[in-house]
Amino acid sequence: MIRPVISEQLCFAIYNAQKEFSRVYNMALEPFQLTYTQYLTLLVLWEKDQQTVSEIGQALSLDSGTLTPMIKRMEQNGYVTRERCKSDERKVLVALTQKAQDNQEAILSTVTSCLTIVTEDQEEYFRLLHQINQLAKKVGGITHEKSL
Repeated sequence: MIRPVISEQLCFAIYNAQKEFSRVYNMALEPFQLTYTQYLTLLVLWEKDQQTVSEIGQALSLDSGTLTPMIKRMEQNGYVTRERCKSDERKVLVALTQKAQDNQEAILSTVTSCLTIVTEDQEEYFRLLHQINQLAKKVGGITHEKSL
């Protein structure tokens, strides 16, 4: 039985781990003037450039109210451009700038070097990734069942 002790709560362990990851990522990304969420946005755009705000939001599980101001700051810092879609002016298309493309390798290298402290080898990294994804899937299944 799970006791009502904070140190034995899985949710608190995940929350704490996320805070520590954010701290590590923020330190790594500070020289590039990027936040953790902005870095995630760049990852989505590096996979496929020129996406709508809603496509980025879907990939990151974020709403446009959260994304829009963040993407505006990324545009001010020279990482992305925004323009209304010609076919549907309700949609905003986000694209990488040359700065984002030129800094991709340096950003990824900096983040990777920080992550080597967390996991000793790739096998452990992918084992942890799989376990966390499975946990997220289970928890997501619970929340989807409850909303039906």
